[in-house]
Amino acid sequence: MGNIHFRPQAENPKGHRGFWLAEPYWNQGLMTEAISAVNDFAFHSLGIESFFVCNVATNEASRRVKQKTGAEFVGYIELLHHNGQSRTEKWKVTRDNWLKQSSRNPT
Repeated sequence: MGNIHFRPQAENPKGHRGFWLAEPYWNQGLMTEAISAVNDFAFHSLGIESFFVCNVATNEASRRVKQKTGAEFVGYIELLHHNGQSRTEKWKVTRDNWLKQSSRNPT
């Protein structure tokens, strides 16, 4: 149905966390819920202070998940994606923003 990968220690231009969800499961809040669990693990269990995430600039659903889970827009970068697009949004997820966001929207 989908997946999330999280590489907090790897230096990766595409960011440290990525996700994919099969189309039949879109618009149900599933990825937002799953990302919330990954963020909790990253900040509470691993003690990470921040990490970066990216998405194709035209992927509005991915952007909404980032906005709903406390990510802060950093800017645009150029990365080649599997669909051939290269304009990419880069976001930073910080412990402070996540804690603020998650206290407003408890899971």
